[in-house]
Amino acid sequence: MNSKAIASTGATFRHDRRFILAYDGQIFLAGTIDALVTIVTSLAAGFGYHALVQGHPFDISELLGTGVATAALFIPLAGARGAYALHGLLSPAKQIRAILFAWCYTMLTLLGFAFVTKVSETFSRGAMILLALLGPVALVLGRYLLSGLLHSAFRTGRLARRKLVLVTDAAADVSDYSRLDCYIDRVFALAAPSGGRELAATAQDIVSHVRRSAPDAIDIALPWQRWDEIKTLAEAFRAVPLPVRLIPDSTAAEILSYPGRKRPTEFAVELQREPLTPWELRSKRALDVVLAAVALFVLSPLFMLIVFAVRLDTPGPVLFRQWRRGFNGQTFTIYKFRSMSVLENGPLVRQATSADPRVTRVGRWLRRSSLDELPQLLNVLKGDMSLVGPRPHAVAHDDQYTQLIANYAFRHHVKPGITGWAQVNGFRGETPTIDRMQRRIDHDLWYIANWSFWSDLWILVRTVLHLCRAPNAF
Repeated sequence: MNSKAIASTGATFRHDRRFILAYDGQIFLAGTIDALVTIVTSLAAGFGYHALVQGHPFDISELLGTGVATAALFIPLAGARGAYALHGLLSPAKQIRAILFAWCYTMLTLLGFAFVTKVSETFSRGAMILLALLGPVALVLGRYLLSGLLHSAFRTGRLARRKLVLVTDAAADVSDYSRLDCYIDRVFALAAPSGGRELAATAQDIVSHVRRSAPDAIDIALPWQRWDEIKTLAEAFRAVPLPVRLIPDSTAAEILSYPGRKRPTEFAVELQREPLTPWELRSKRALDVVLAAVALFVLSPLFMLIVFAVRLDTPGPVLFRQWRRGFNGQTFTIYKFRSMSVLENGPLVRQATSADPRVTRVGRWLRRSSLDELPQLLNVLKGDMSLVGPRPHAVAHDDQYTQLIANYAFRHHVKPGITGWAQVNGFRGETPTIDRMQRRIDHDLWYIANWSFWSDLWILVRTVLHLCRAPNAF
C-alpha cells in the first residue's frame, strides 16, 4: 500500500508560549466567570433598586447571599445543559438557549422555595425582579466576552490546541478536519484499499510517529466500506495509550444523524426517540407544579365566585368529571366547572357546538372565557396533565379518531395539556370535520417533536393573550 505523510502548518506552533487549558480547567474558568457575573449582577440590582429607586440604604450581605445562592443553582443546571463544553464556549450563540433555560429554572426554583418556606418577606421583590431581568443579559454578554478571549488565545498560541494524527483516504480534503481548537500534526493518506503486510507496515509507521510526536488523539477518517482496514489499524493502535476515534463517512453520517441510544452491552441507532428525555420531563414537571400551585393560590377568590355562580344557575354538581385518555393511553378523570345540563361520560359523547342548547347561562360565559378549564390545575398537580400539551379528548372521541386519522395515537406520547400548540394557532373549540381535527393533530405532533422549555412558556403567554381577546373556547 502506498502512503504519504503531510505535515500541517499547525505543527510549527510555538509550544514554549502556550498554556495548556485542560477540559476541567475550562469548565472551572467558565463557571467562575458565571458565578462572578451572577453575584455582581445581584449587587447591582440591589444597589439600583434600593439606593437609586427607593433612596434608602441596603444590606449588602443579603445581596451577596442572594447572588451566591443564585449562582449555586444556576451553574449545575447550565452545566447539565452543556453550557460549559469547549465547542459551546467557542460558539456562544449556540448556548443562549441553555443559559436562558437554566436561568429561568433557577428563578422558578427560588420563587418556589421562597413561597414554600415563607421567607419572601425578607427579600426585596424589586431587587429580585431586576436580578431576574438583568441576569441572563449579563451572563450572555459574559459568555461572548469569554468566547472572544478564547478565540484570541487560540490564535496567538497562548492556549494549546489539541494535536491530532489523521488517517484518511488519499482523495480526502484534509481542510475539513481542522478546527480552531485543534490542528492536524500529521496526515497519513492511504491509497487504494489493500491489506496484509503493507497495511501492517503502515500501521507500525503511524504508531512510531505517534510515540515520537505525542498527539492528543488519532482520528480515522476512512470510508466505512474499508472496514477490514479500519479493524487492522484499530488493533495496531492499541499499542499506544491514546483515544482512537472513527469519523463517520457520508453514508454513516446520514444514519448517525438519528439520535443514538447506548445500552450496557450494545449501541443502537434510535429511529424513534422518546418524546422527552428524563431531564426534560423533570424540568417540564417542575414548571407545571410551580405555576399550577401559584395559579391556584392567586385565583382562589375567582374559584369561589364561579362555584357560587354555578350552584345558583342550575341544580347539579359544581364540577364536571369525565374519563379522558392521557400519557401512554391511560385513562384519568378530568375536572371542569360544569357548563352544561348533562354529564355525558360513556361510549357516546356528543361534542358541544357553538349554539348548543345543553349549555347553561353561566356555562356559556365560562366556556367563552375558558374559565371552565381552571379545575384542571388540580389535574396538573396530580400529574395526570401538564399545563401545555395536546388537549385530551373524551374516550369515545379518542376511539373514533384513532380509526379515522393516522398517527392520532402519537398524541399520547406526552401528557395532555390545559392549552397547547394547536389551541394558540386557532384550532380551539369544536372540530366539526375530520379535516379540521387532522389539522389540530398535525399541530399536536409538531409540538411533541419540537418540544422545548421555552416553547411551553411561549404557548402559555400566547394563551393568555388569546383569552384576553375572548376567542372560541378550548
